[in-house]
Amino acid sequence: VLEAIDLYLRGGRPAKAMNVVNTFKRNYKTEVLERIANALTMSGMHDKAGGFFERLGQSERALDAYLKGHAYRAAVELARREFPAQVVRLEEAWGDWLVQSKNMEAAISHYIEANCSKKAIEAALGARQWTKAGQLVDTLQASDDEAARPYYKRIARHFHQAQQFDRAEDFYVQAGCEKEAIQMYTDAGLWDAAHKLATQSMSSSEVTTLYHRQAQTLEAKGKFKEAEGLLLTVKSVDKAIAMYKKAGKYDHMIRLVAAYRKDLLVDTHLHLAGQLEMQGKLKQAEEHYVQAKDWPAAVNMYTANDMWDEAIRVAKYHGGVVASRKVAYQWAKVLGGEAGAKLLTKLGLIEQAIDYAIEDGSFQEALQLAKTSLPTRVPEVHLKYALYLEDEERFAEAETEFIKAEKPKEAIEMYNHQQDWTNAMRVAERYDPSSVPDVLVAQAKLAVEQKQFSNAEALYLNSKKPEFALHMYQENGLWQDALRFAKMHLPHRLQEVNRAYQQSSSTITRSAPQPASPSAGATSPGSRTSPRQRGGYEPSRSVALGGGLLDAVRAAMHSAKTFEDNGEFAKAIACYLHIGAAEEGEVPKPSAEEADLMVVAWDRAVRLASQHSQHEYSDVVESVAERLVTVDRFKAAGDLYEEVDRHQEAVECYIKAKKWDKARQVADIAPAYKDMVNKAYRSHMRNERNPTELLKMGDFDAALALFAD
Repeated sequence: VLEAIDLYLRGGRPAKAMNVVNTFKRNYKTEVLERIANALTMSGMHDKAGGFFERLGQSERALDAYLKGHAYRAAVELARREFPAQVVRLEEAWGDWLVQSKNMEAAISHYIEANCSKKAIEAALGARQWTKAGQLVDTLQASDDEAARPYYKRIARHFHQAQQFDRAEDFYVQAGCEKEAIQMYTDAGLWDAAHKLATQSMSSSEVTTLYHRQAQTLEAKGKFKEAEGLLLTVKSVDKAIAMYKKAGKYDHMIRLVAAYRKDLLVDTHLHLAGQLEMQGKLKQAEEHYVQAKDWPAAVNMYTANDMWDEAIRVAKYHGGVVASRKVAYQWAKVLGGEAGAKLLTKLGLIEQAIDYAIEDGSFQEALQLAKTSLPTRVPEVHLKYALYLEDEERFAEAETEFIKAEKPKEAIEMYNHQQDWTNAMRVAERYDPSSVPDVLVAQAKLAVEQKQFSNAEALYLNSKKPEFALHMYQENGLWQDALRFAKMHLPHRLQEVNRAYQQSSSTITRSAPQPASPSAGATSPGSRTSPRQRGGYEPSRSVALGGGLLDAVRAAMHSAKTFEDNGEFAKAIACYLHIGAAEEGEVPKPSAEEADLMVVAWDRAVRLASQHSQHEYSDVVESVAERLVTVDRFKAAGDLYEEVDRHQEAVECYIKAKKWDKARQVADIAPAYKDMVNKAYRSHMRNERNPTELLKMGDFDAALALFAD
């Protein structure tokens, strides 16, 4: 037997040698058995070697041999008897070997025995055992939710592809992939299922996206009402509006805008109006412009198409008489010259046309209209043109216009403000000798600012304003000069100056009040930073210094003009409005010249408000209208009241001005005042003893009484 074993081993047949040992049960020497076991191992017969080692009682070597030979069943059985702690490891290794061998289904149970959940799931997925995989993932989820989600998603996609949508939805939800489930239903056209899941699991924005896609599908099929319903459900009003706009269904578009986007209704009307205008549908375009409260755009549309009558109609109906007059003036400009003047004369709008031309800076046109149809307004146009030229720093031209307007003082003040003493004196000597002292005073102010007190004193004396020089010395603390000057030129003031000097000397920490100084606002050449006194706007102070109301008004206007130059329009407006305002008690009735200058200032306040302070425009207009009434400019006041829709005041002013046609025009707009106009006109006719007009009005008793007289 031993010789047979030896021959088998030397012949490379260790298995035969092992069979001999197993067949002939004897007590073989250990060397023989080791030799057989080693030969089996060397020949790669690990499983047989493992069994042989196990017979020899060498469990560890047997286990190693089993593993090398992938005899995992025998290895696991041996481990259960001899090495229980290694059973789990061996089960996992067994599963790994089965996976490598592409036997996924068999590997599942071994991974489960090894507690390798993820490997078991992968094996189940590889074996397409979807139900088993789902059970395994459920087990994994209990301990590691995040780890389970990718597996749920893979299973869901399988059922998705298999069109088992209910099961796919369950796994998508378990995976936290509700969006994919909704997309699955959407792609399959299962809208109800998609909506149900969306409302349960999606945010509002995500639901919105879903409904948008559905609406697009319905829109493509021409089902606009159904698409609108979906879009409004998710509050996508803008998309619904855009859908109707794209389809050219403008009535539905306006309906939705009015219901849900009132802030855009105007823009929508304007958009449609523009389209209709381009298509030549002007009447329809007008309707949308009016609905957008942009009737001026409708007016422009008609004027652009040379339909002036229509433009005037729209302007008058929606903007009132003032607006229609503006359109008429534009028409006159288009016609030009005599034809334009004839048109405005025909419409009775020459005066308004002049105003609008001035407002537009069209002074030559304003002059032409005034010379042709209303010569009394020519000086006013020259004056306003002069003020405009002064703003533009075209001083020589401004001087010419001031002279034509018979306002030389304005030209003098302009040059004073520029410290152009030569031209100021030239104009004063030639056109207004009474203003020569004003030029000298202005020069003196500059000398004071430059600390040239001697020169200033001489100038004040030449201007016959010694009190100004005295104030100058007191204000600058030159008490010795003040005492000297008072003694020489104002002896009646000497005691007063002496007391002030003593008080100043005895008080260190507090200065005694000093009289206002005329030097308070002198400016450097070309500067336009100080008010147009031009030294400081305090009307009461100007009067106190002996200039009178007219000088105070001019000073205030120059102050306001300086504020304008500096862009301080609110101050400029306040300055203009201050003119003629009562400081204390009643204001004396101004002269005609003073009133004319006040009216120019107030008109400037209105123009500035319209251009730079529109939120205060109505208040400014009403304030100016009130002031115009105080100087008996009732017709101008009525025009302003009419412009801000103060119909009662406008009617009252027109009645006082005996402008009956204008009063009736306002009454046509505001019928409540027709009785007022008729009553006043009847009273006027009685006073005028005009029975013919009274008969026309139906006042037969009064007419007969006048005829009897």
